[in-house]
Amino acid sequence: MVRIFTRMTALVMGVVLAGLLSAGPAAAVDAPKWVAALYIEAQRSVGLRWMPVPGATGYKVFRSEKPGAEYKEINAAVQPQFFDQGLEPGSVYYYVLQTVAGAGVSGNSEEKKVVIPGQKQKKVAPPEWSMDPVLQETTEFGKTSFKVVLFWGKIKGALAYNVYKTLTPGKDYALLASGEENQISDAAVEAGKTYYYVLTALDGSFQETGYSAERKIVVEAEKVDLKKKYVKLNIAPRTTVKLWEKTKGADNGKFDLFEPFDLALDERGDTLYATSNSSQQVYGLKASTGELRYVIGGKGQDPGLFLYPLGLDVDGDGVLYVVDRTKVTIQTFSNGKFAKEFPLVLPPNEKVEGTPKPMDIAIDRKSGDMYVADRGINRIWVLDSAGKFQRFVGERGTKIGQIMVPEYLGFDPAGNLVVINSNQTRVSTYDKGDGAHLSSWGEARPGVGTFIFIGGFSYDKEGNIVVVDKSSSMAQGFLPDGRYLFNLANEKGDGGMPIFSPKTLLIDSKNRAFVAEGLVDRISVYQITGPVPPPQEEAPAAPSKP
Repeated sequence: MVRIFTRMTALVMGVVLAGLLSAGPAAAVDAPKWVAALYIEAQRSVGLRWMPVPGATGYKVFRSEKPGAEYKEINAAVQPQFFDQGLEPGSVYYYVLQTVAGAGVSGNSEEKKVVIPGQKQKKVAPPEWSMDPVLQETTEFGKTSFKVVLFWGKIKGALAYNVYKTLTPGKDYALLASGEENQISDAAVEAGKTYYYVLTALDGSFQETGYSAERKIVVEAEKVDLKKKYVKLNIAPRTTVKLWEKTKGADNGKFDLFEPFDLALDERGDTLYATSNSSQQVYGLKASTGELRYVIGGKGQDPGLFLYPLGLDVDGDGVLYVVDRTKVTIQTFSNGKFAKEFPLVLPPNEKVEGTPKPMDIAIDRKSGDMYVADRGINRIWVLDSAGKFQRFVGERGTKIGQIMVPEYLGFDPAGNLVVINSNQTRVSTYDKGDGAHLSSWGEARPGVGTFIFIGGFSYDKEGNIVVVDKSSSMAQGFLPDGRYLFNLANEKGDGGMPIFSPKTLLIDSKNRAFVAEGLVDRISVYQITGPVPPPQEEAPAAPSKP
């Protein structure tokens, strides 16, 4: 019996195989032919209909937002019609069909284009951090507390922002806060712990974006390596006499200075330069009168033009150096004419976190080296006179001696590099040669001798450092070690400079103070007069934390 069954099975299989071989290839399946593809207003959908294909067991419907490419299957239909719903107004969609016949599938049908009426809503991308989280430490009545401050860029069309927090990188995010502002403070942090934050935004249809990049911060107490000596306020401050001022719109509108950022003076003290990142120009003024001499630049990618000009400096030959944050370049000008351009390019072996965003520049007039403050990678570039990268000064971080959001820099009378860390309200000094940290001072709180929103700085004729504060509109003088001396503006009864929201200032060898005032779009010039008040005894209840 077994033998007979085997022989019969073999005979049947042979007949079937012979039939398959003699039948040739299976007939091709035709793609469907369209009857209609159009938007139906009453149903708010695209109606698709096609002719039945003989022998078809089903159909596949594909859609794309690009003609002839990137089709995605959206339906497997049995009947020769389909209604595509939930489409975005103002969009254009492309459809193709395929016939399914058993295991066979046809090629694509003719493509049909359908335009959806209405206005297309712009998709909102996840927010981007404008800087790393900043740790603030406060000590009151012997107890130390911490706060993490978070900043991000605003997005056009976003209704609100959500901030999420976790102790585990990459997961377990919990909602920390939601609101319309683009910064928050997180006081629910503990020393010794590491926190991770991400952002989302809500678009006009109240849909939430995906997560932003993650940001990390370690909460730990700072070890202060420099004790600041506080002195009593000297109530006989220096006085000033106004020389001239120049406001946006002067010179028949040629002086289009909008929110000035930086100032520079040539070697002879004859020409004052000022940047306006909003008008993409640099203005050269006669220092003694404010007379307009040069209008440099304009908006554009070409050499000699700007996209976001910020920091300035002038070398010993009178050549002007201008930093462009968006173009990531340094451009030079001689007598108002373009000379050279130096791109800031990271060497292949240099690994940094972040994207370069140069802010300010200082030229070593002996060597010609260029020092550039970069708030994107939180380092100080050092380039030689030919623009070749030499090294970095400082390391990224929020501890004393580290660099976080540097905005202004320059040299002290001894030739050391001085950097303003704006988010730490610190004035830090580094050795120009090896980059070693020498000192740091500054405190974030309202009051005399402290800062709220620190800006630029300069040195007076006597070697004291004068630092402006944008929020309090102060211009305060300190000894090099940070001991408070005097206030040139907005101190009760001083009769000093009536300046408003100063971005930076520049003091020349004649003790003329040139001030860039941001919110009022003005350059003001004052002659500093009066004696330098000497430091007095330390206040007995002075805090010790810088």
